[in-house]
Order: sequence, then structure tokens, then C-alpha cells
Amino acid sequence: MAYISGSTSAAVDAEYWRSKASEAAKALDQESRDFRNLENVLRRVIARLCIAGSGRTAPLDAILGRLSSAPSSKMGTAELEALFVPLADAVVALDQRPVGSAAGEGATLAPDAQPISGDADVRRVLARVLDAVGRDTRLVPLVTEIQAQIAVPVLDGQLPLLLSDIADLVIRRINSVEAEKAEVEDLLAQITLRLDDLTEFLLGETEAQRESFETNAAFNSQLVSNVQDLGSSVEAAKDLDQARATVRARILNIDMQMDEFRNRENERNKSFRDRSEEMRSRLEVLEGETRNLQERLRDEQRISMVDGLTQIPNRSACDRRMVEEFKRWQRFGTQTSIAVWDIDLFKQVNDTYGHRAGDKVLRIVAEKLNAQIRQTDFLARYGGEEFVLILAGTPPVNAIQVTEKLRASIAELGFHFKGQKVQVTLSCGVTDLRSGDLLEEAFERADKALYAAKNAGRNRCIQD
Repeated sequence: MAYISGSTSAAVDAEYWRSKASEAAKALDQESRDFRNLENVLRRVIARLCIAGSGRTAPLDAILGRLSSAPSSKMGTAELEALFVPLADAVVALDQRPVGSAAGEGATLAPDAQPISGDADVRRVLARVLDAVGRDTRLVPLVTEIQAQIAVPVLDGQLPLLLSDIADLVIRRINSVEAEKAEVEDLLAQITLRLDDLTEFLLGETEAQRESFETNAAFNSQLVSNVQDLGSSVEAAKDLDQARATVRARILNIDMQMDEFRNRENERNKSFRDRSEEMRSRLEVLEGETRNLQERLRDEQRISMVDGLTQIPNRSACDRRMVEEFKRWQRFGTQTSIAVWDIDLFKQVNDTYGHRAGDKVLRIVAEKLNAQIRQTDFLARYGGEEFVLILAGTPPVNAIQVTEKLRASIAELGFHFKGQKVQVTLSCGVTDLRSGDLLEEAFERADKALYAAKNAGRNRCIQD
């Protein structure tokens, strides 16, 4: 029977409990991280609920104000529990208010709510943020939903919750980018290792070639020496039998040396083939990983330039194309026109038929416009219900004719919702690039012409 000393047994026990303690520490650390993540989520939920519930009644606002400060003030459990009863009472009182009282019904905004100050500028900025976030295809449905919300004026009380939703999307996009960055960095690290292996292989082959050259030289020298010794031995032999024995012994020695040389060379060649095959396999893996990375980067770039809802270029792609056309115009002087489109009364479509109907209108309008332009033209969804058309090589007189034709084609479309016809029209502002222009100035002219078309009764194109 095997005997284990007391010191050995104690060492084994100590190592066992040390392992158990390490596992327990790791488990506690993971649990602590999980609780911190849960705490952060709950803080965000509290903040969003407080934003969504504010503005209803003064008692509710007071309680929500104290509740919203809980995460930053490290409010204790007892203090939080003390808020539950008055919070419930305030919510019950809210439900019992007459319809149409002070702050409106339930979670709706007050009937007299007005658009926020600088609404158009705010929506433009938010649209640009959403375009950037929407490059992640996994976020496109959420981005599209918020884009529909900012397609119409943002009313008082809506902005905080809207910004909270966008902030959540931005955080998710940042986390996604960080994950993709880590993945690319890992792949680059693998590529670096493969290149290091290749360098080591090449250095090894250089050394192997040097050794092979030295071995061949040594073998040739030894062979020449053996042949010389053979000649000397034959000359020194006293009779024919001695000469035969000497020749036989020398030839046998040369054969042995030849066999040893061939065996060494065969082993060296086999080792070279094995290393070459291994390196070829590694290079094939490296090439495959590189191709996959290149394809992913191309797909990411393509997706980042396409609007998720309408599947035409988005604002980022439009900004890039406008810069390219502007530089081309500066260099060659080719006449170029810019048209800015807007769907008339789009808010009414969303309010009357819902955002899904509004999304369908956006898709059909984009598809119809895109199908009628030349390959050299460029159409993009600039944000919300706004589109931009770049007409390269087109003077203003022709541009207004093109836009009028496009406008009329949309007005003639038969939109229907549950059997009811829905009239959809476009307004358009047109301008061209002019001597001394800055790109922003030209776009601003087209935008002003668009508002002039709106103010003149909509469903028309105006040229500036």
C-alpha cells in the first residue's frame, strides 16, 4: 500500500483549498460585476421613468425629483422605501383625474404643447447622430423608429425622453464598435504571429541551406581525400591480393559515407518539406482570415452608407458625394445642380395612419425617385422625410424640368391605406453650384427654395 507522509498530505490539502479559494474569489468577482451592471441598468431605468412621468402633477413631480436623485445621492434603502407609498398615491391620483385635466391624459403630452425652440436645427443634429448609429444593422429597427419620431416637430416634453433613447443607441453603438475593434485587433495579432512564424521559417531555411552547403563541401572534400588515399594505398600494395583488399575496404568506406550523406540529406529534405507544408497551411489560413476581414470591412463600409429603411444612400454617403461633386465642379467647371426634397404633410400621414404607413411611404417615394434618375445622378435620404438629389452635368434650366417630372410622378402614385386613398406629394428646392460658392452656401440656397415651395402651397418645385 502506498504511503503518503503527513507533510505531503498537508501540501495536497493546502493546494486543494487554495484552488477552492481562488475559484470562490473569481465567482464573487463575477457576481460583483453582474450586480454593478444591474445597478447601472436600474439607474438608467429610474432616470427614464422619471423623465417620462414628469410634468403630470406637482406632487408626482416632487416625488420623481427625489427619486431621480437617488442614484447620485446614494439614497439608502429605508429612504427609497419611504417614497413608495406617496409615489403610489400620486399615480392613483393621476389615474383618477378627469380626462383633459391640467397635464393631459395619462402619458400623452398636453394638447397645447408647442415645438421646442430651434426644432429644425435640433432634428437635423439628431438625424446625423442616428445616421451614424444606423451603420450598425442590428440597430436599424430602433433607429428607424426614432427617425420616424423626429420626422415631425419635437414638442415640449418629448426631447428629454427622445435624447435618452438616442443616448442608449449611441452607447450600444459604441459598445459594438469596441467589440469589433477588439475582434480586428485580435485578428491583427494573429496575422502578426503568422508573419513572425514566416520570418522564423525563412531564417531557418537560410540556416538550413548554409548547413547543407557546408555538409556538401565537407562530403566532397572527404570523398576526394578517400579517392586519393585509395590511389596511394594501391600504389603501396605489395601484391595484387593486398591491393584488392585495400580497394574493397576503401570502397566499402566510401559507400558507408555515401549512405550516411544520403540519409542526412533525405532527413533534411523531409524536414524542409514538412516545414514548407506547415507554412503553406498557415499562409492559407492567414490569407483566408485576411480575405474575410477585407470582405467584412467592405460590407461595413457599404452598410454604413445605406439608409436602413429605404435602402438608398444615407446622409453620410450624401455628404461624401457632395464633397466629391463640389471638387469635380471646382476642377472642371461642369454644371451641377442640387435638389432638396421634402414629403408634404408627412406628420399627418404618421398621425393618421401610423408610423408603419409612414415608413411605407418613405420606401415607395425613394424607390420611385431612384428608378427615374440617371446612373450619373445621386439620390439620398438626408434624414426624416427629406431627400437630396445631385444632378451632375445638369444646368439649372434642365434640373427644374427633371425635378418637375419627378414631382408629378409622385403626385400621381396611388397610395392606399385600408382601402382609403392617401395623397402624397413632394416639395422641392433647386439650385446650382455658382462661382465663388461654398458647398454649405449652395445647400442652404436649395433648402431656402424648398421652404419657399412649402410656403407657396406645397407640391411644387422652386428654383433659386
